[in-house]
Amino acid sequence: MKNKKLVSAMLTAVMTLGMTAGTAVPAMADDTFNLKMQIVTFGQEFSGLADVENAINAVTEPEIGVTVTLDPIAAWDLPSTSALAITSNEEIDLMCILPLGSNMDSVSNYSSKNMLLPLDDLYAEYGTDIDSCIGDLIKLGYVGETLYAVPANYYAGHGSSFVVLTSLLDELGFSFDEEQIYTLEDIEEVMAAYSEAKGAGYYAIAGFADGDAIPVICPTDDGRIIVDYADGVDRMTSPYGGQVPIYGDELRTPKYVPVDAEMFDKIMNYNDTLVYSKAFGYSFDSSNFAPQISAINNVLQTYRAQLSWGTVDVDSVLPQFISELEAAGLNDVIAANQEQLDAWLAQQ
Repeated sequence: MKNKKLVSAMLTAVMTLGMTAGTAVPAMADDTFNLKMQIVTFGQEFSGLADVENAINAVTEPEIGVTVTLDPIAAWDLPSTSALAITSNEEIDLMCILPLGSNMDSVSNYSSKNMLLPLDDLYAEYGTDIDSCIGDLIKLGYVGETLYAVPANYYAGHGSSFVVLTSLLDELGFSFDEEQIYTLEDIEEVMAAYSEAKGAGYYAIAGFADGDAIPVICPTDDGRIIVDYADGVDRMTSPYGGQVPIYGDELRTPKYVPVDAEMFDKIMNYNDTLVYSKAFGYSFDSSNFAPQISAINNVLQTYRAQLSWGTVDVDSVLPQFISELEAAGLNDVIAANQEQLDAWLAQQ
């Protein structure tokens, strides 16, 4: 029973910030511990999730006495679902935090309410392999001097892009250099041409892909793995898939076609040449601003889609959106964030 409690305590607090977590744990002596772990989706359901669980359990149960139950949760539901599960004493062992997008989630949202177990001692004892893998990225898991989360090893930074069919660009009379970075003003020209060509009721929107593949392993030149769809399966019919790099070392997991094995080197070279922000490792403590953040999120939920997709008159709705954000307390949150950042920078 002692070992069972240890694994539970370790894995309850190991979270990801769109990042990976993994910890070496002692094997169970007498019984099997079932670990309920969140997996992030973009709202779709996977019919083959039980097959994934069984494949994992076939390895983990005989090795360390642990089985897993995968809990799929849409990315936008993570903050509310996780907080409710913890406060309601629901089973939750391994949770995810995505401090991206509009939900303003963060490690401090949970650590400030004593919802997480500090990981410092556990990381020092069991996290040697993790530390050698992620290096300074571990700073992202700290709130103040305390470690609460373990980040994933993948891109150390991200960019944004707008994806459009080449055939559509040709139809509209546009051509773009793949080596050049374009501005939002350049994209606006495409949007305007699209609207004029298609007429009212058509909108160009950006979204996420909604599935990966049942992998077919294609070995490369050097042991790196590239995977493809199985016969008769495509991204729309795949019974399971992963969208967000959160568990495991993403620099060692298979990549999907059409990328090739050079993708591994490109990612590592990209990480090695990055210039990190002065705010790298800083985390905003939002514990005193829960009402404002809740109100801000409500405003974002109301306006984000219609403004992002251009389904309303932006010139009239955008000022209203900004006004409601300010009324919800946005400026107070910004000021507090700046104050905390200044204090944090002064200590570095």
